[in-house]
Amino acid sequence: MNDLLSLPEMTWDAMIVGAGPAGSASAALLARRGWRVLLVEKSSWPRDKVCGGCVNVSAISALRRMKLNGALRGSVNTHRAELNGYGSFLQIPIEGAVLSRNEFDRRLVHQAVELGTTFLSNTSAMLLDENESIEAETRTIELRQGDQLRTISARIVLIADGINGTTLRNQPWADWHIARNSWLGVACTLDAFDPNFAGGTIHMQIGAGGYVGIVRQPDNSLHLGAALDPKSCREVGGAVHLVERILRENQIDLKIDHPLHGTHLLTRHRPNVGAHRVLCVGDACGYVEPFTGEGIAWALQSAEAVVSILPNDPRVWPNDLPMRWKKLHRQTIGQRQRICRAIRFTIRSPLLWKSASAFARIAPRAAEWFADSRAPALAKRSS
Repeated sequence: MNDLLSLPEMTWDAMIVGAGPAGSASAALLARRGWRVLLVEKSSWPRDKVCGGCVNVSAISALRRMKLNGALRGSVNTHRAELNGYGSFLQIPIEGAVLSRNEFDRRLVHQAVELGTTFLSNTSAMLLDENESIEAETRTIELRQGDQLRTISARIVLIADGINGTTLRNQPWADWHIARNSWLGVACTLDAFDPNFAGGTIHMQIGAGGYVGIVRQPDNSLHLGAALDPKSCREVGGAVHLVERILRENQIDLKIDHPLHGTHLLTRHRPNVGAHRVLCVGDACGYVEPFTGEGIAWALQSAEAVVSILPNDPRVWPNDLPMRWKKLHRQTIGQRQRICRAIRFTIRSPLLWKSASAFARIAPRAAEWFADSRAPALAKRSS
């Protein structure tokens, strides 16, 4: 179904906004419970997404626990990451997979639909203030598809529309706090074959003003994702010039002949991640410049965790649920994000990066620990 006006007149058990990994995984898990689930996505489908295209071992573990690992069929396994920057080189073993984000998200949505989820693309959403009192049994959402407009009711609303989402734009409790000196994200896919970038390897190039990750996808194309300093972008004349400069600093001559798709500033958080019968999930809770597939792992773990604390009966809503979710999110996903904050700080300093890479070469088990780190609280609760 993809026609807004053909939606049945009913109260949905769960309405989920955003069909990325957090939204589609949440929809699949709730549909498996037997809930009536509506999943909406503002973009046409499938769509391109600014992402590095890496699925790390934590994300793979989460997919297996949720029985959604069919999304990884045909992916390329990764075995190592090569990090190069400021004249210092580091190689660490790192298990994971590479798959285009377009295909990965499409497969997750397909699994959610097979489990009973109703899916609408090209449909934007806005949470309305009606029924926000703690006695209300539903929330109201305004959906727009082209020139069609409709309001629906849902017992529980999950907001998974990421850092660019607008579903909560009229909700003061959901304001973003953006980190000082936050960088932006860009990505593109390059069709040309380049033998310098072997399959199964994550190639990370670090330089003044940003870092660039390159991986080979199953169709042999190269996918590039980068985090860049906006000020440096302006100084050199744009994101493409900055990416090419970082590559040249590391003796890589690669022409970016495709347009770069960008994001808003990356590192941010919401002090409040929920309200009455509404919870944020995945990137909509907060984000940090990620490392080797961390972003997808956070999204999937967030979906798994939020579903674990939702009541079995969607008509039931414990009033302390937003605070419980905030605490659980901080204890699980927040733990990994704090590690990425430390890495973010390290790779912006040539001195710190050289010191850290030298230490990792002397004590390789430290780097291997990071590469193979799990989210133990989630794994334990799901076993």
